[in-house]
Amino acid sequence: MIVGIPREIKEEELRVAITSAGVSAFVAHGHKVLIEKGVVPRTSTYALTNSTLSYALAVADQGLEMSMGSNKALKKGLNIYKGRVTLRAVAESFGLDYEEAQF
Repeated sequence: MIVGIPREIKEEELRVAITSAGVSAFVAHGHKVLIEKGVVPRTSTYALTNSTLSYALAVADQGLEMSMGSNKALKKGLNIYKGRVTLRAVAESFGLDYEEAQF
């Protein structure tokens, strides 16, 4: 099957037509995905901002250590802290030692 992803036609359209994960899922199942030029930059910027802004604000408001200690989801995104690899998948991928960050 061929899946076509059109760009937005309205000036202030903010919905995301498809995410990278969505494209990957289609391709993994043997489908071809055609994305119209101009679809991704704007929608991906809005999607990324909408999903990460609350974390950035938490760090700005509370500081790194306090926000990491009080927000498990934020801590799950921490890859390296004080020179130590704090995300198990990253450590395993690169053959490095893993150390859980303590806050």
